[in-house]
Amino acid sequence: MDSKSSQTFYSNSRVYAPSSDDYEFFFKYLGISPSYKLALADLNPLEPPVPAEVWYPKDFNTVRQTARDAGDISNVSFEEWWRKKGIFMFGQRGGAPRSRVILVIPRDTKNPGSVLETKAKSLYSPDYRSDGELFYAEFPTGASRTEMISVVDRIQQEMRSLPKPTNEAKYKLEINKVNRRTLELGLKALHLFENTNLELWRIGAEIEICQSHEEKLDPNGPKINKELYNQKKSVTAMVARLLKKARNLSENAARGVFPCVDEPAFGATFTRPKDRKT
Repeated sequence: MDSKSSQTFYSNSRVYAPSSDDYEFFFKYLGISPSYKLALADLNPLEPPVPAEVWYPKDFNTVRQTARDAGDISNVSFEEWWRKKGIFMFGQRGGAPRSRVILVIPRDTKNPGSVLETKAKSLYSPDYRSDGELFYAEFPTGASRTEMISVVDRIQQEMRSLPKPTNEAKYKLEINKVNRRTLELGLKALHLFENTNLELWRIGAEIEICQSHEEKLDPNGPKINKELYNQKKSVTAMVARLLKKARNLSENAARGVFPCVDEPAFGATFTRPKDRKT
């Protein structure tokens, strides 16, 4: 998407957010969370009161807060939501930070300490705004790449131990190993699970969950086929695991945690058409 590839998509005059496709996945998974839908209905004064028999998760206040921050996303595009809500949830105040050289002191400078002190005073003048903590490092002219990397590594370790900045974003993406394929297939599988009564192996064949089976399993094939029994059993298990991850991604998103496939402490139930009350 052209607008997302532009740096201006992730920053404006007030905030910036690190570029990531996971924001759009957060938006999509949030939209299908039962807990989130319940929170929106609970907060909307125009909606009828939520029935007394509806079970509220014990951490429902956390979901309510996410709903207050993200709003009703059922009838808006991701791009529109991001400009109005998302960037302020995941963004930090101020301009985007950047690494830069702020001072180069020639080797023959007679009083480098004085030059450094003068520069530091100018940087920390009342009208100067730094993008972060400032570190000064000295590199000999003949310094090797390994030596320079070692110094930068020590600076990074020091930075991790510093207090969190006051302009930190309210929401942050999790750093974990949830890959893009899981995020994409999870949405497709959960959509089919909630809107059809297809057997799990048919869902797997439809979304091509396993390429080694896609030529053997036809999503419209007969229900009973002894020759494909093992393949169907294998794909059914794969889809069941994928659906569990997708449900967890959705319910964790409702709690402001994404992407995360861990089992949430409390969550709502995803149902199929045949199981719903009419």
